[in-house]
Amino acid sequence: MQAEAERIVCDVEAMAVGQDVRTFILSGDPVQEIIKFSTAKNANLIIVGTQGKHGLERFILGSVAEGIVRLAPCPVLVVKDETA
Repeated sequence: MQAEAERIVCDVEAMAVGQDVRTFILSGDPVQEIIKFSTAKNANLIIVGTQGKHGLERFILGSVAEGIVRLAPCPVLVVKDETA
């Protein structure tokens, strides 16, 4: 999983050439870690992807994006996965 995270970070950094983008890899409960980190860094914006699950699947798995939106200390931009 760490290798996949590092590959994704490299892809994001490559797309953001010339922009002030900082990437970080965190471990733990996604919602709690993102909220703690964004609070500690005094983030201006959180951007989070969503797979667009609904119904029973979402109920069972929960929603990281929804948790972040509810608890975030700053605005959150939720981007739907284009394949969802």
